[in-house]
Amino acid sequence: MTIIPNFLLKRLYVLGSLKQNEEGVWFSFKNTVGAGTLTRLNRVRINENDFSAEQVWIQVDVHEPQIAASVNEQSPLTVSLNQVITCHIKEITLDTGSHEITLDIISREAGHVVVSIEDKIN
Repeated sequence: MTIIPNFLLKRLYVLGSLKQNEEGVWFSFKNTVGAGTLTRLNRVRINENDFSAEQVWIQVDVHEPQIAASVNEQSPLTVSLNQVITCHIKEITLDTGSHEITLDIISREAGHVVVSIEDKIN
């Protein structure tokens, strides 16, 4: 198993991608490390609010979005080099300003990964 340092994982986040509209919020990562396989999204936390895989939608580049709960070991999400992964959480509103986002996932290549980043909504 390859271990990816946390500082490198944080660099995958697309700074400034945290946005919101009347449907909810979204943010993105760009895979600049290499091909990877997501086998589970445990949760997303924004500030003190936890969102389960049943509440998060994932979209890779221009492919159709899918509910994160559908991603598992038998039906993984393969992400190629330089693809953008967007997470969308519906029915949430954030205040203007900085927000801490924590992503808790499992990948075949890196195992259990938890990465926290900070972004802001203007």
